[in-house]
Amino acid sequence: MSNAKDNVLPKWLQLGDGIATVALSRASQANGIQVDKLTLREPTVREMRSATLQGGSNEEEQEMVALPPWPCPGRARPTAFRSTN
Repeated sequence: MSNAKDNVLPKWLQLGDGIATVALSRASQANGIQVDKLTLREPTVREMRSATLQGGSNEEEQEMVALPPWPCPGRARPTAFRSTN
């Protein structure tokens, strides 16, 4: 049995419909922009299918395909950074 305290999110985390926003403890530079929050979105169906095709049955490989390091030539840059300005 869980209590109400287990269901409380930390102040720095906000969850929405398919997104999570993480407030940073201090601002940082990301792609030359000063940011204080990161907004993460869930993968699209296309991204999941592509990861499954390229990664096969290996879940670790699927994750590496779905979440490549940025910048990645030929792929759009994520719009996960929110400016502090």
